[in-house]
Amino acid sequence: AGMTEQPLSLHSSISSSHTLNRDLYMNTLLEAVQSLSRTLNLNQLLHDLSQKMLHHAGADYCAVILPNDQGEYHLEAIATPTHIDRCSIALGEDVVPAHLPLKLIRYVKNTQEVVILDQLQTSLPVIDDVLRQLNPQSVLCFPLLNQGQCAGILYLSNQLTRDVFTSDRLTILNVLGAEAAIALDNARLYTNLQEPSAILTLPAEAPESAAPDITEGDLLEEIVGTVSVSELASYLDADDALADLGDEEQSELIAMLDQH
Repeated sequence: AGMTEQPLSLHSSISSSHTLNRDLYMNTLLEAVQSLSRTLNLNQLLHDLSQKMLHHAGADYCAVILPNDQGEYHLEAIATPTHIDRCSIALGEDVVPAHLPLKLIRYVKNTQEVVILDQLQTSLPVIDDVLRQLNPQSVLCFPLLNQGQCAGILYLSNQLTRDVFTSDRLTILNVLGAEAAIALDNARLYTNLQEPSAILTLPAEAPESAAPDITEGDLLEEIVGTVSVSELASYLDADDALADLGDEEQSELIAMLDQH
């Protein structure tokens, strides 16, 4: 006897559709996280980060603010749905880039808190003339934290739509933000490794003849798990140790950076 085909119900069709949409979105989010983790070029990372934040947040404006080695914060990227601009503008007392609410950004920098504003309604001391003039309907500003340290600050807004930054979107942005903080620290390290001053040094008391002949792979094996990322620049010479690495050694280095 032939099998009887069961009719599809509306409920089962909707459920299957929701499951498919969820799986597709999770795959997209996973790809976004992996893309950030693999990018060591700071310019490319800032481009990808601002683009992905706009997409997943539902914002129409994104500003990326980063600290330099001296702890001074600079506006490094501005993104809208139509273009992304790379810049470097110090956020001093007398420097107020257009569309950037410094009072809010300084509050987030000092408190490391996430701030969400709906129609600028808040009791927090974060409203300034820039926000009053622009009057965005939705605002989100949050720190990118890596091991308790601020690797950057993101300012996102939607000019026309209120209640954009929902709890679901915040959950997704938290995942992306955590990966972005690690990726930014890794990208800065990679940039520093390309400086001529990042050289491999041997102990002064060690005789030259006692120095073993090691390959770059041996050096990586010796370093992995024994030094912090911030110390790595004093051990590796970008012109030698990095440029001469084979594919396997490069993968080991990237894997090590991803773990920190």
